[in-house]
Amino acid sequence: MADGLSGLYILDVTDPYHLELLGRHDTHDYAIDVWAGHWGEFDNLAFVAANLNGLQIVDVQNPSLPSLIGSYSIPGEATGIHVSYPYVYVAAGTAGLQIIDASDPYNPILIGSFETDGYSYGLAGDDPYIYIADGNNGVVIIDAADPKDPHELANFNISLGSERDVAINNHYAYVAYDGLVVLDVSNPAHPTYTTSYRTPGVSKGVSVHEDYAFVADFSSLMILQVLP
Repeated sequence: MADGLSGLYILDVTDPYHLELLGRHDTHDYAIDVWAGHWGEFDNLAFVAANLNGLQIVDVQNPSLPSLIGSYSIPGEATGIHVSYPYVYVAAGTAGLQIIDASDPYNPILIGSFETDGYSYGLAGDDPYIYIADGNNGVVIIDAADPKDPHELANFNISLGSERDVAINNHYAYVAYDGLVVLDVSNPAHPTYTTSYRTPGVSKGVSVHEDYAFVADFSSLMILQVLP
């Protein structure tokens, strides 16, 4: 779990009614986003977007003793992560999209980037496309088929607030802004508006599972049914 200034927390959720803290890694800045799982020959790695401390790669094979094994200092602020082995796609605030080859997690290298016109808060991927919640610049869709030369495919400006996160599910993009907007991206070059829902707070994160969208709405969690 990315827990802001508290860094990376590792929790045992075997019993969801009684969570147990197993370990913690200090990122020395805001831990904003995290992905963890199997990576190449490594069973358990965590990639952490650590704001001004960039991308941090943490070995969590032993969850009680997580260890930093690699890092990359990106321009801008690391605020969001999407992974597709061997690449890590980082939403980098004022520096747009940064694409990092982490096939060797001890020595990650930058191989491509794309500077957006907004502030890249969060992102999601549906290979070979990357969807960026780009603040007041809307949702930017990037064709990253060639990670060394990513290019903009489309831009959809919602004009209702600042887009802060995006999730992809079944050819729909779910965008957190001052609420939730759903876009049809079955043709990524021509996204179209489907529907929206105004939440009472400021939506900063979204995740979609099956027919439900889970929206982090500043001080509350909202669960919305999103039947196609």
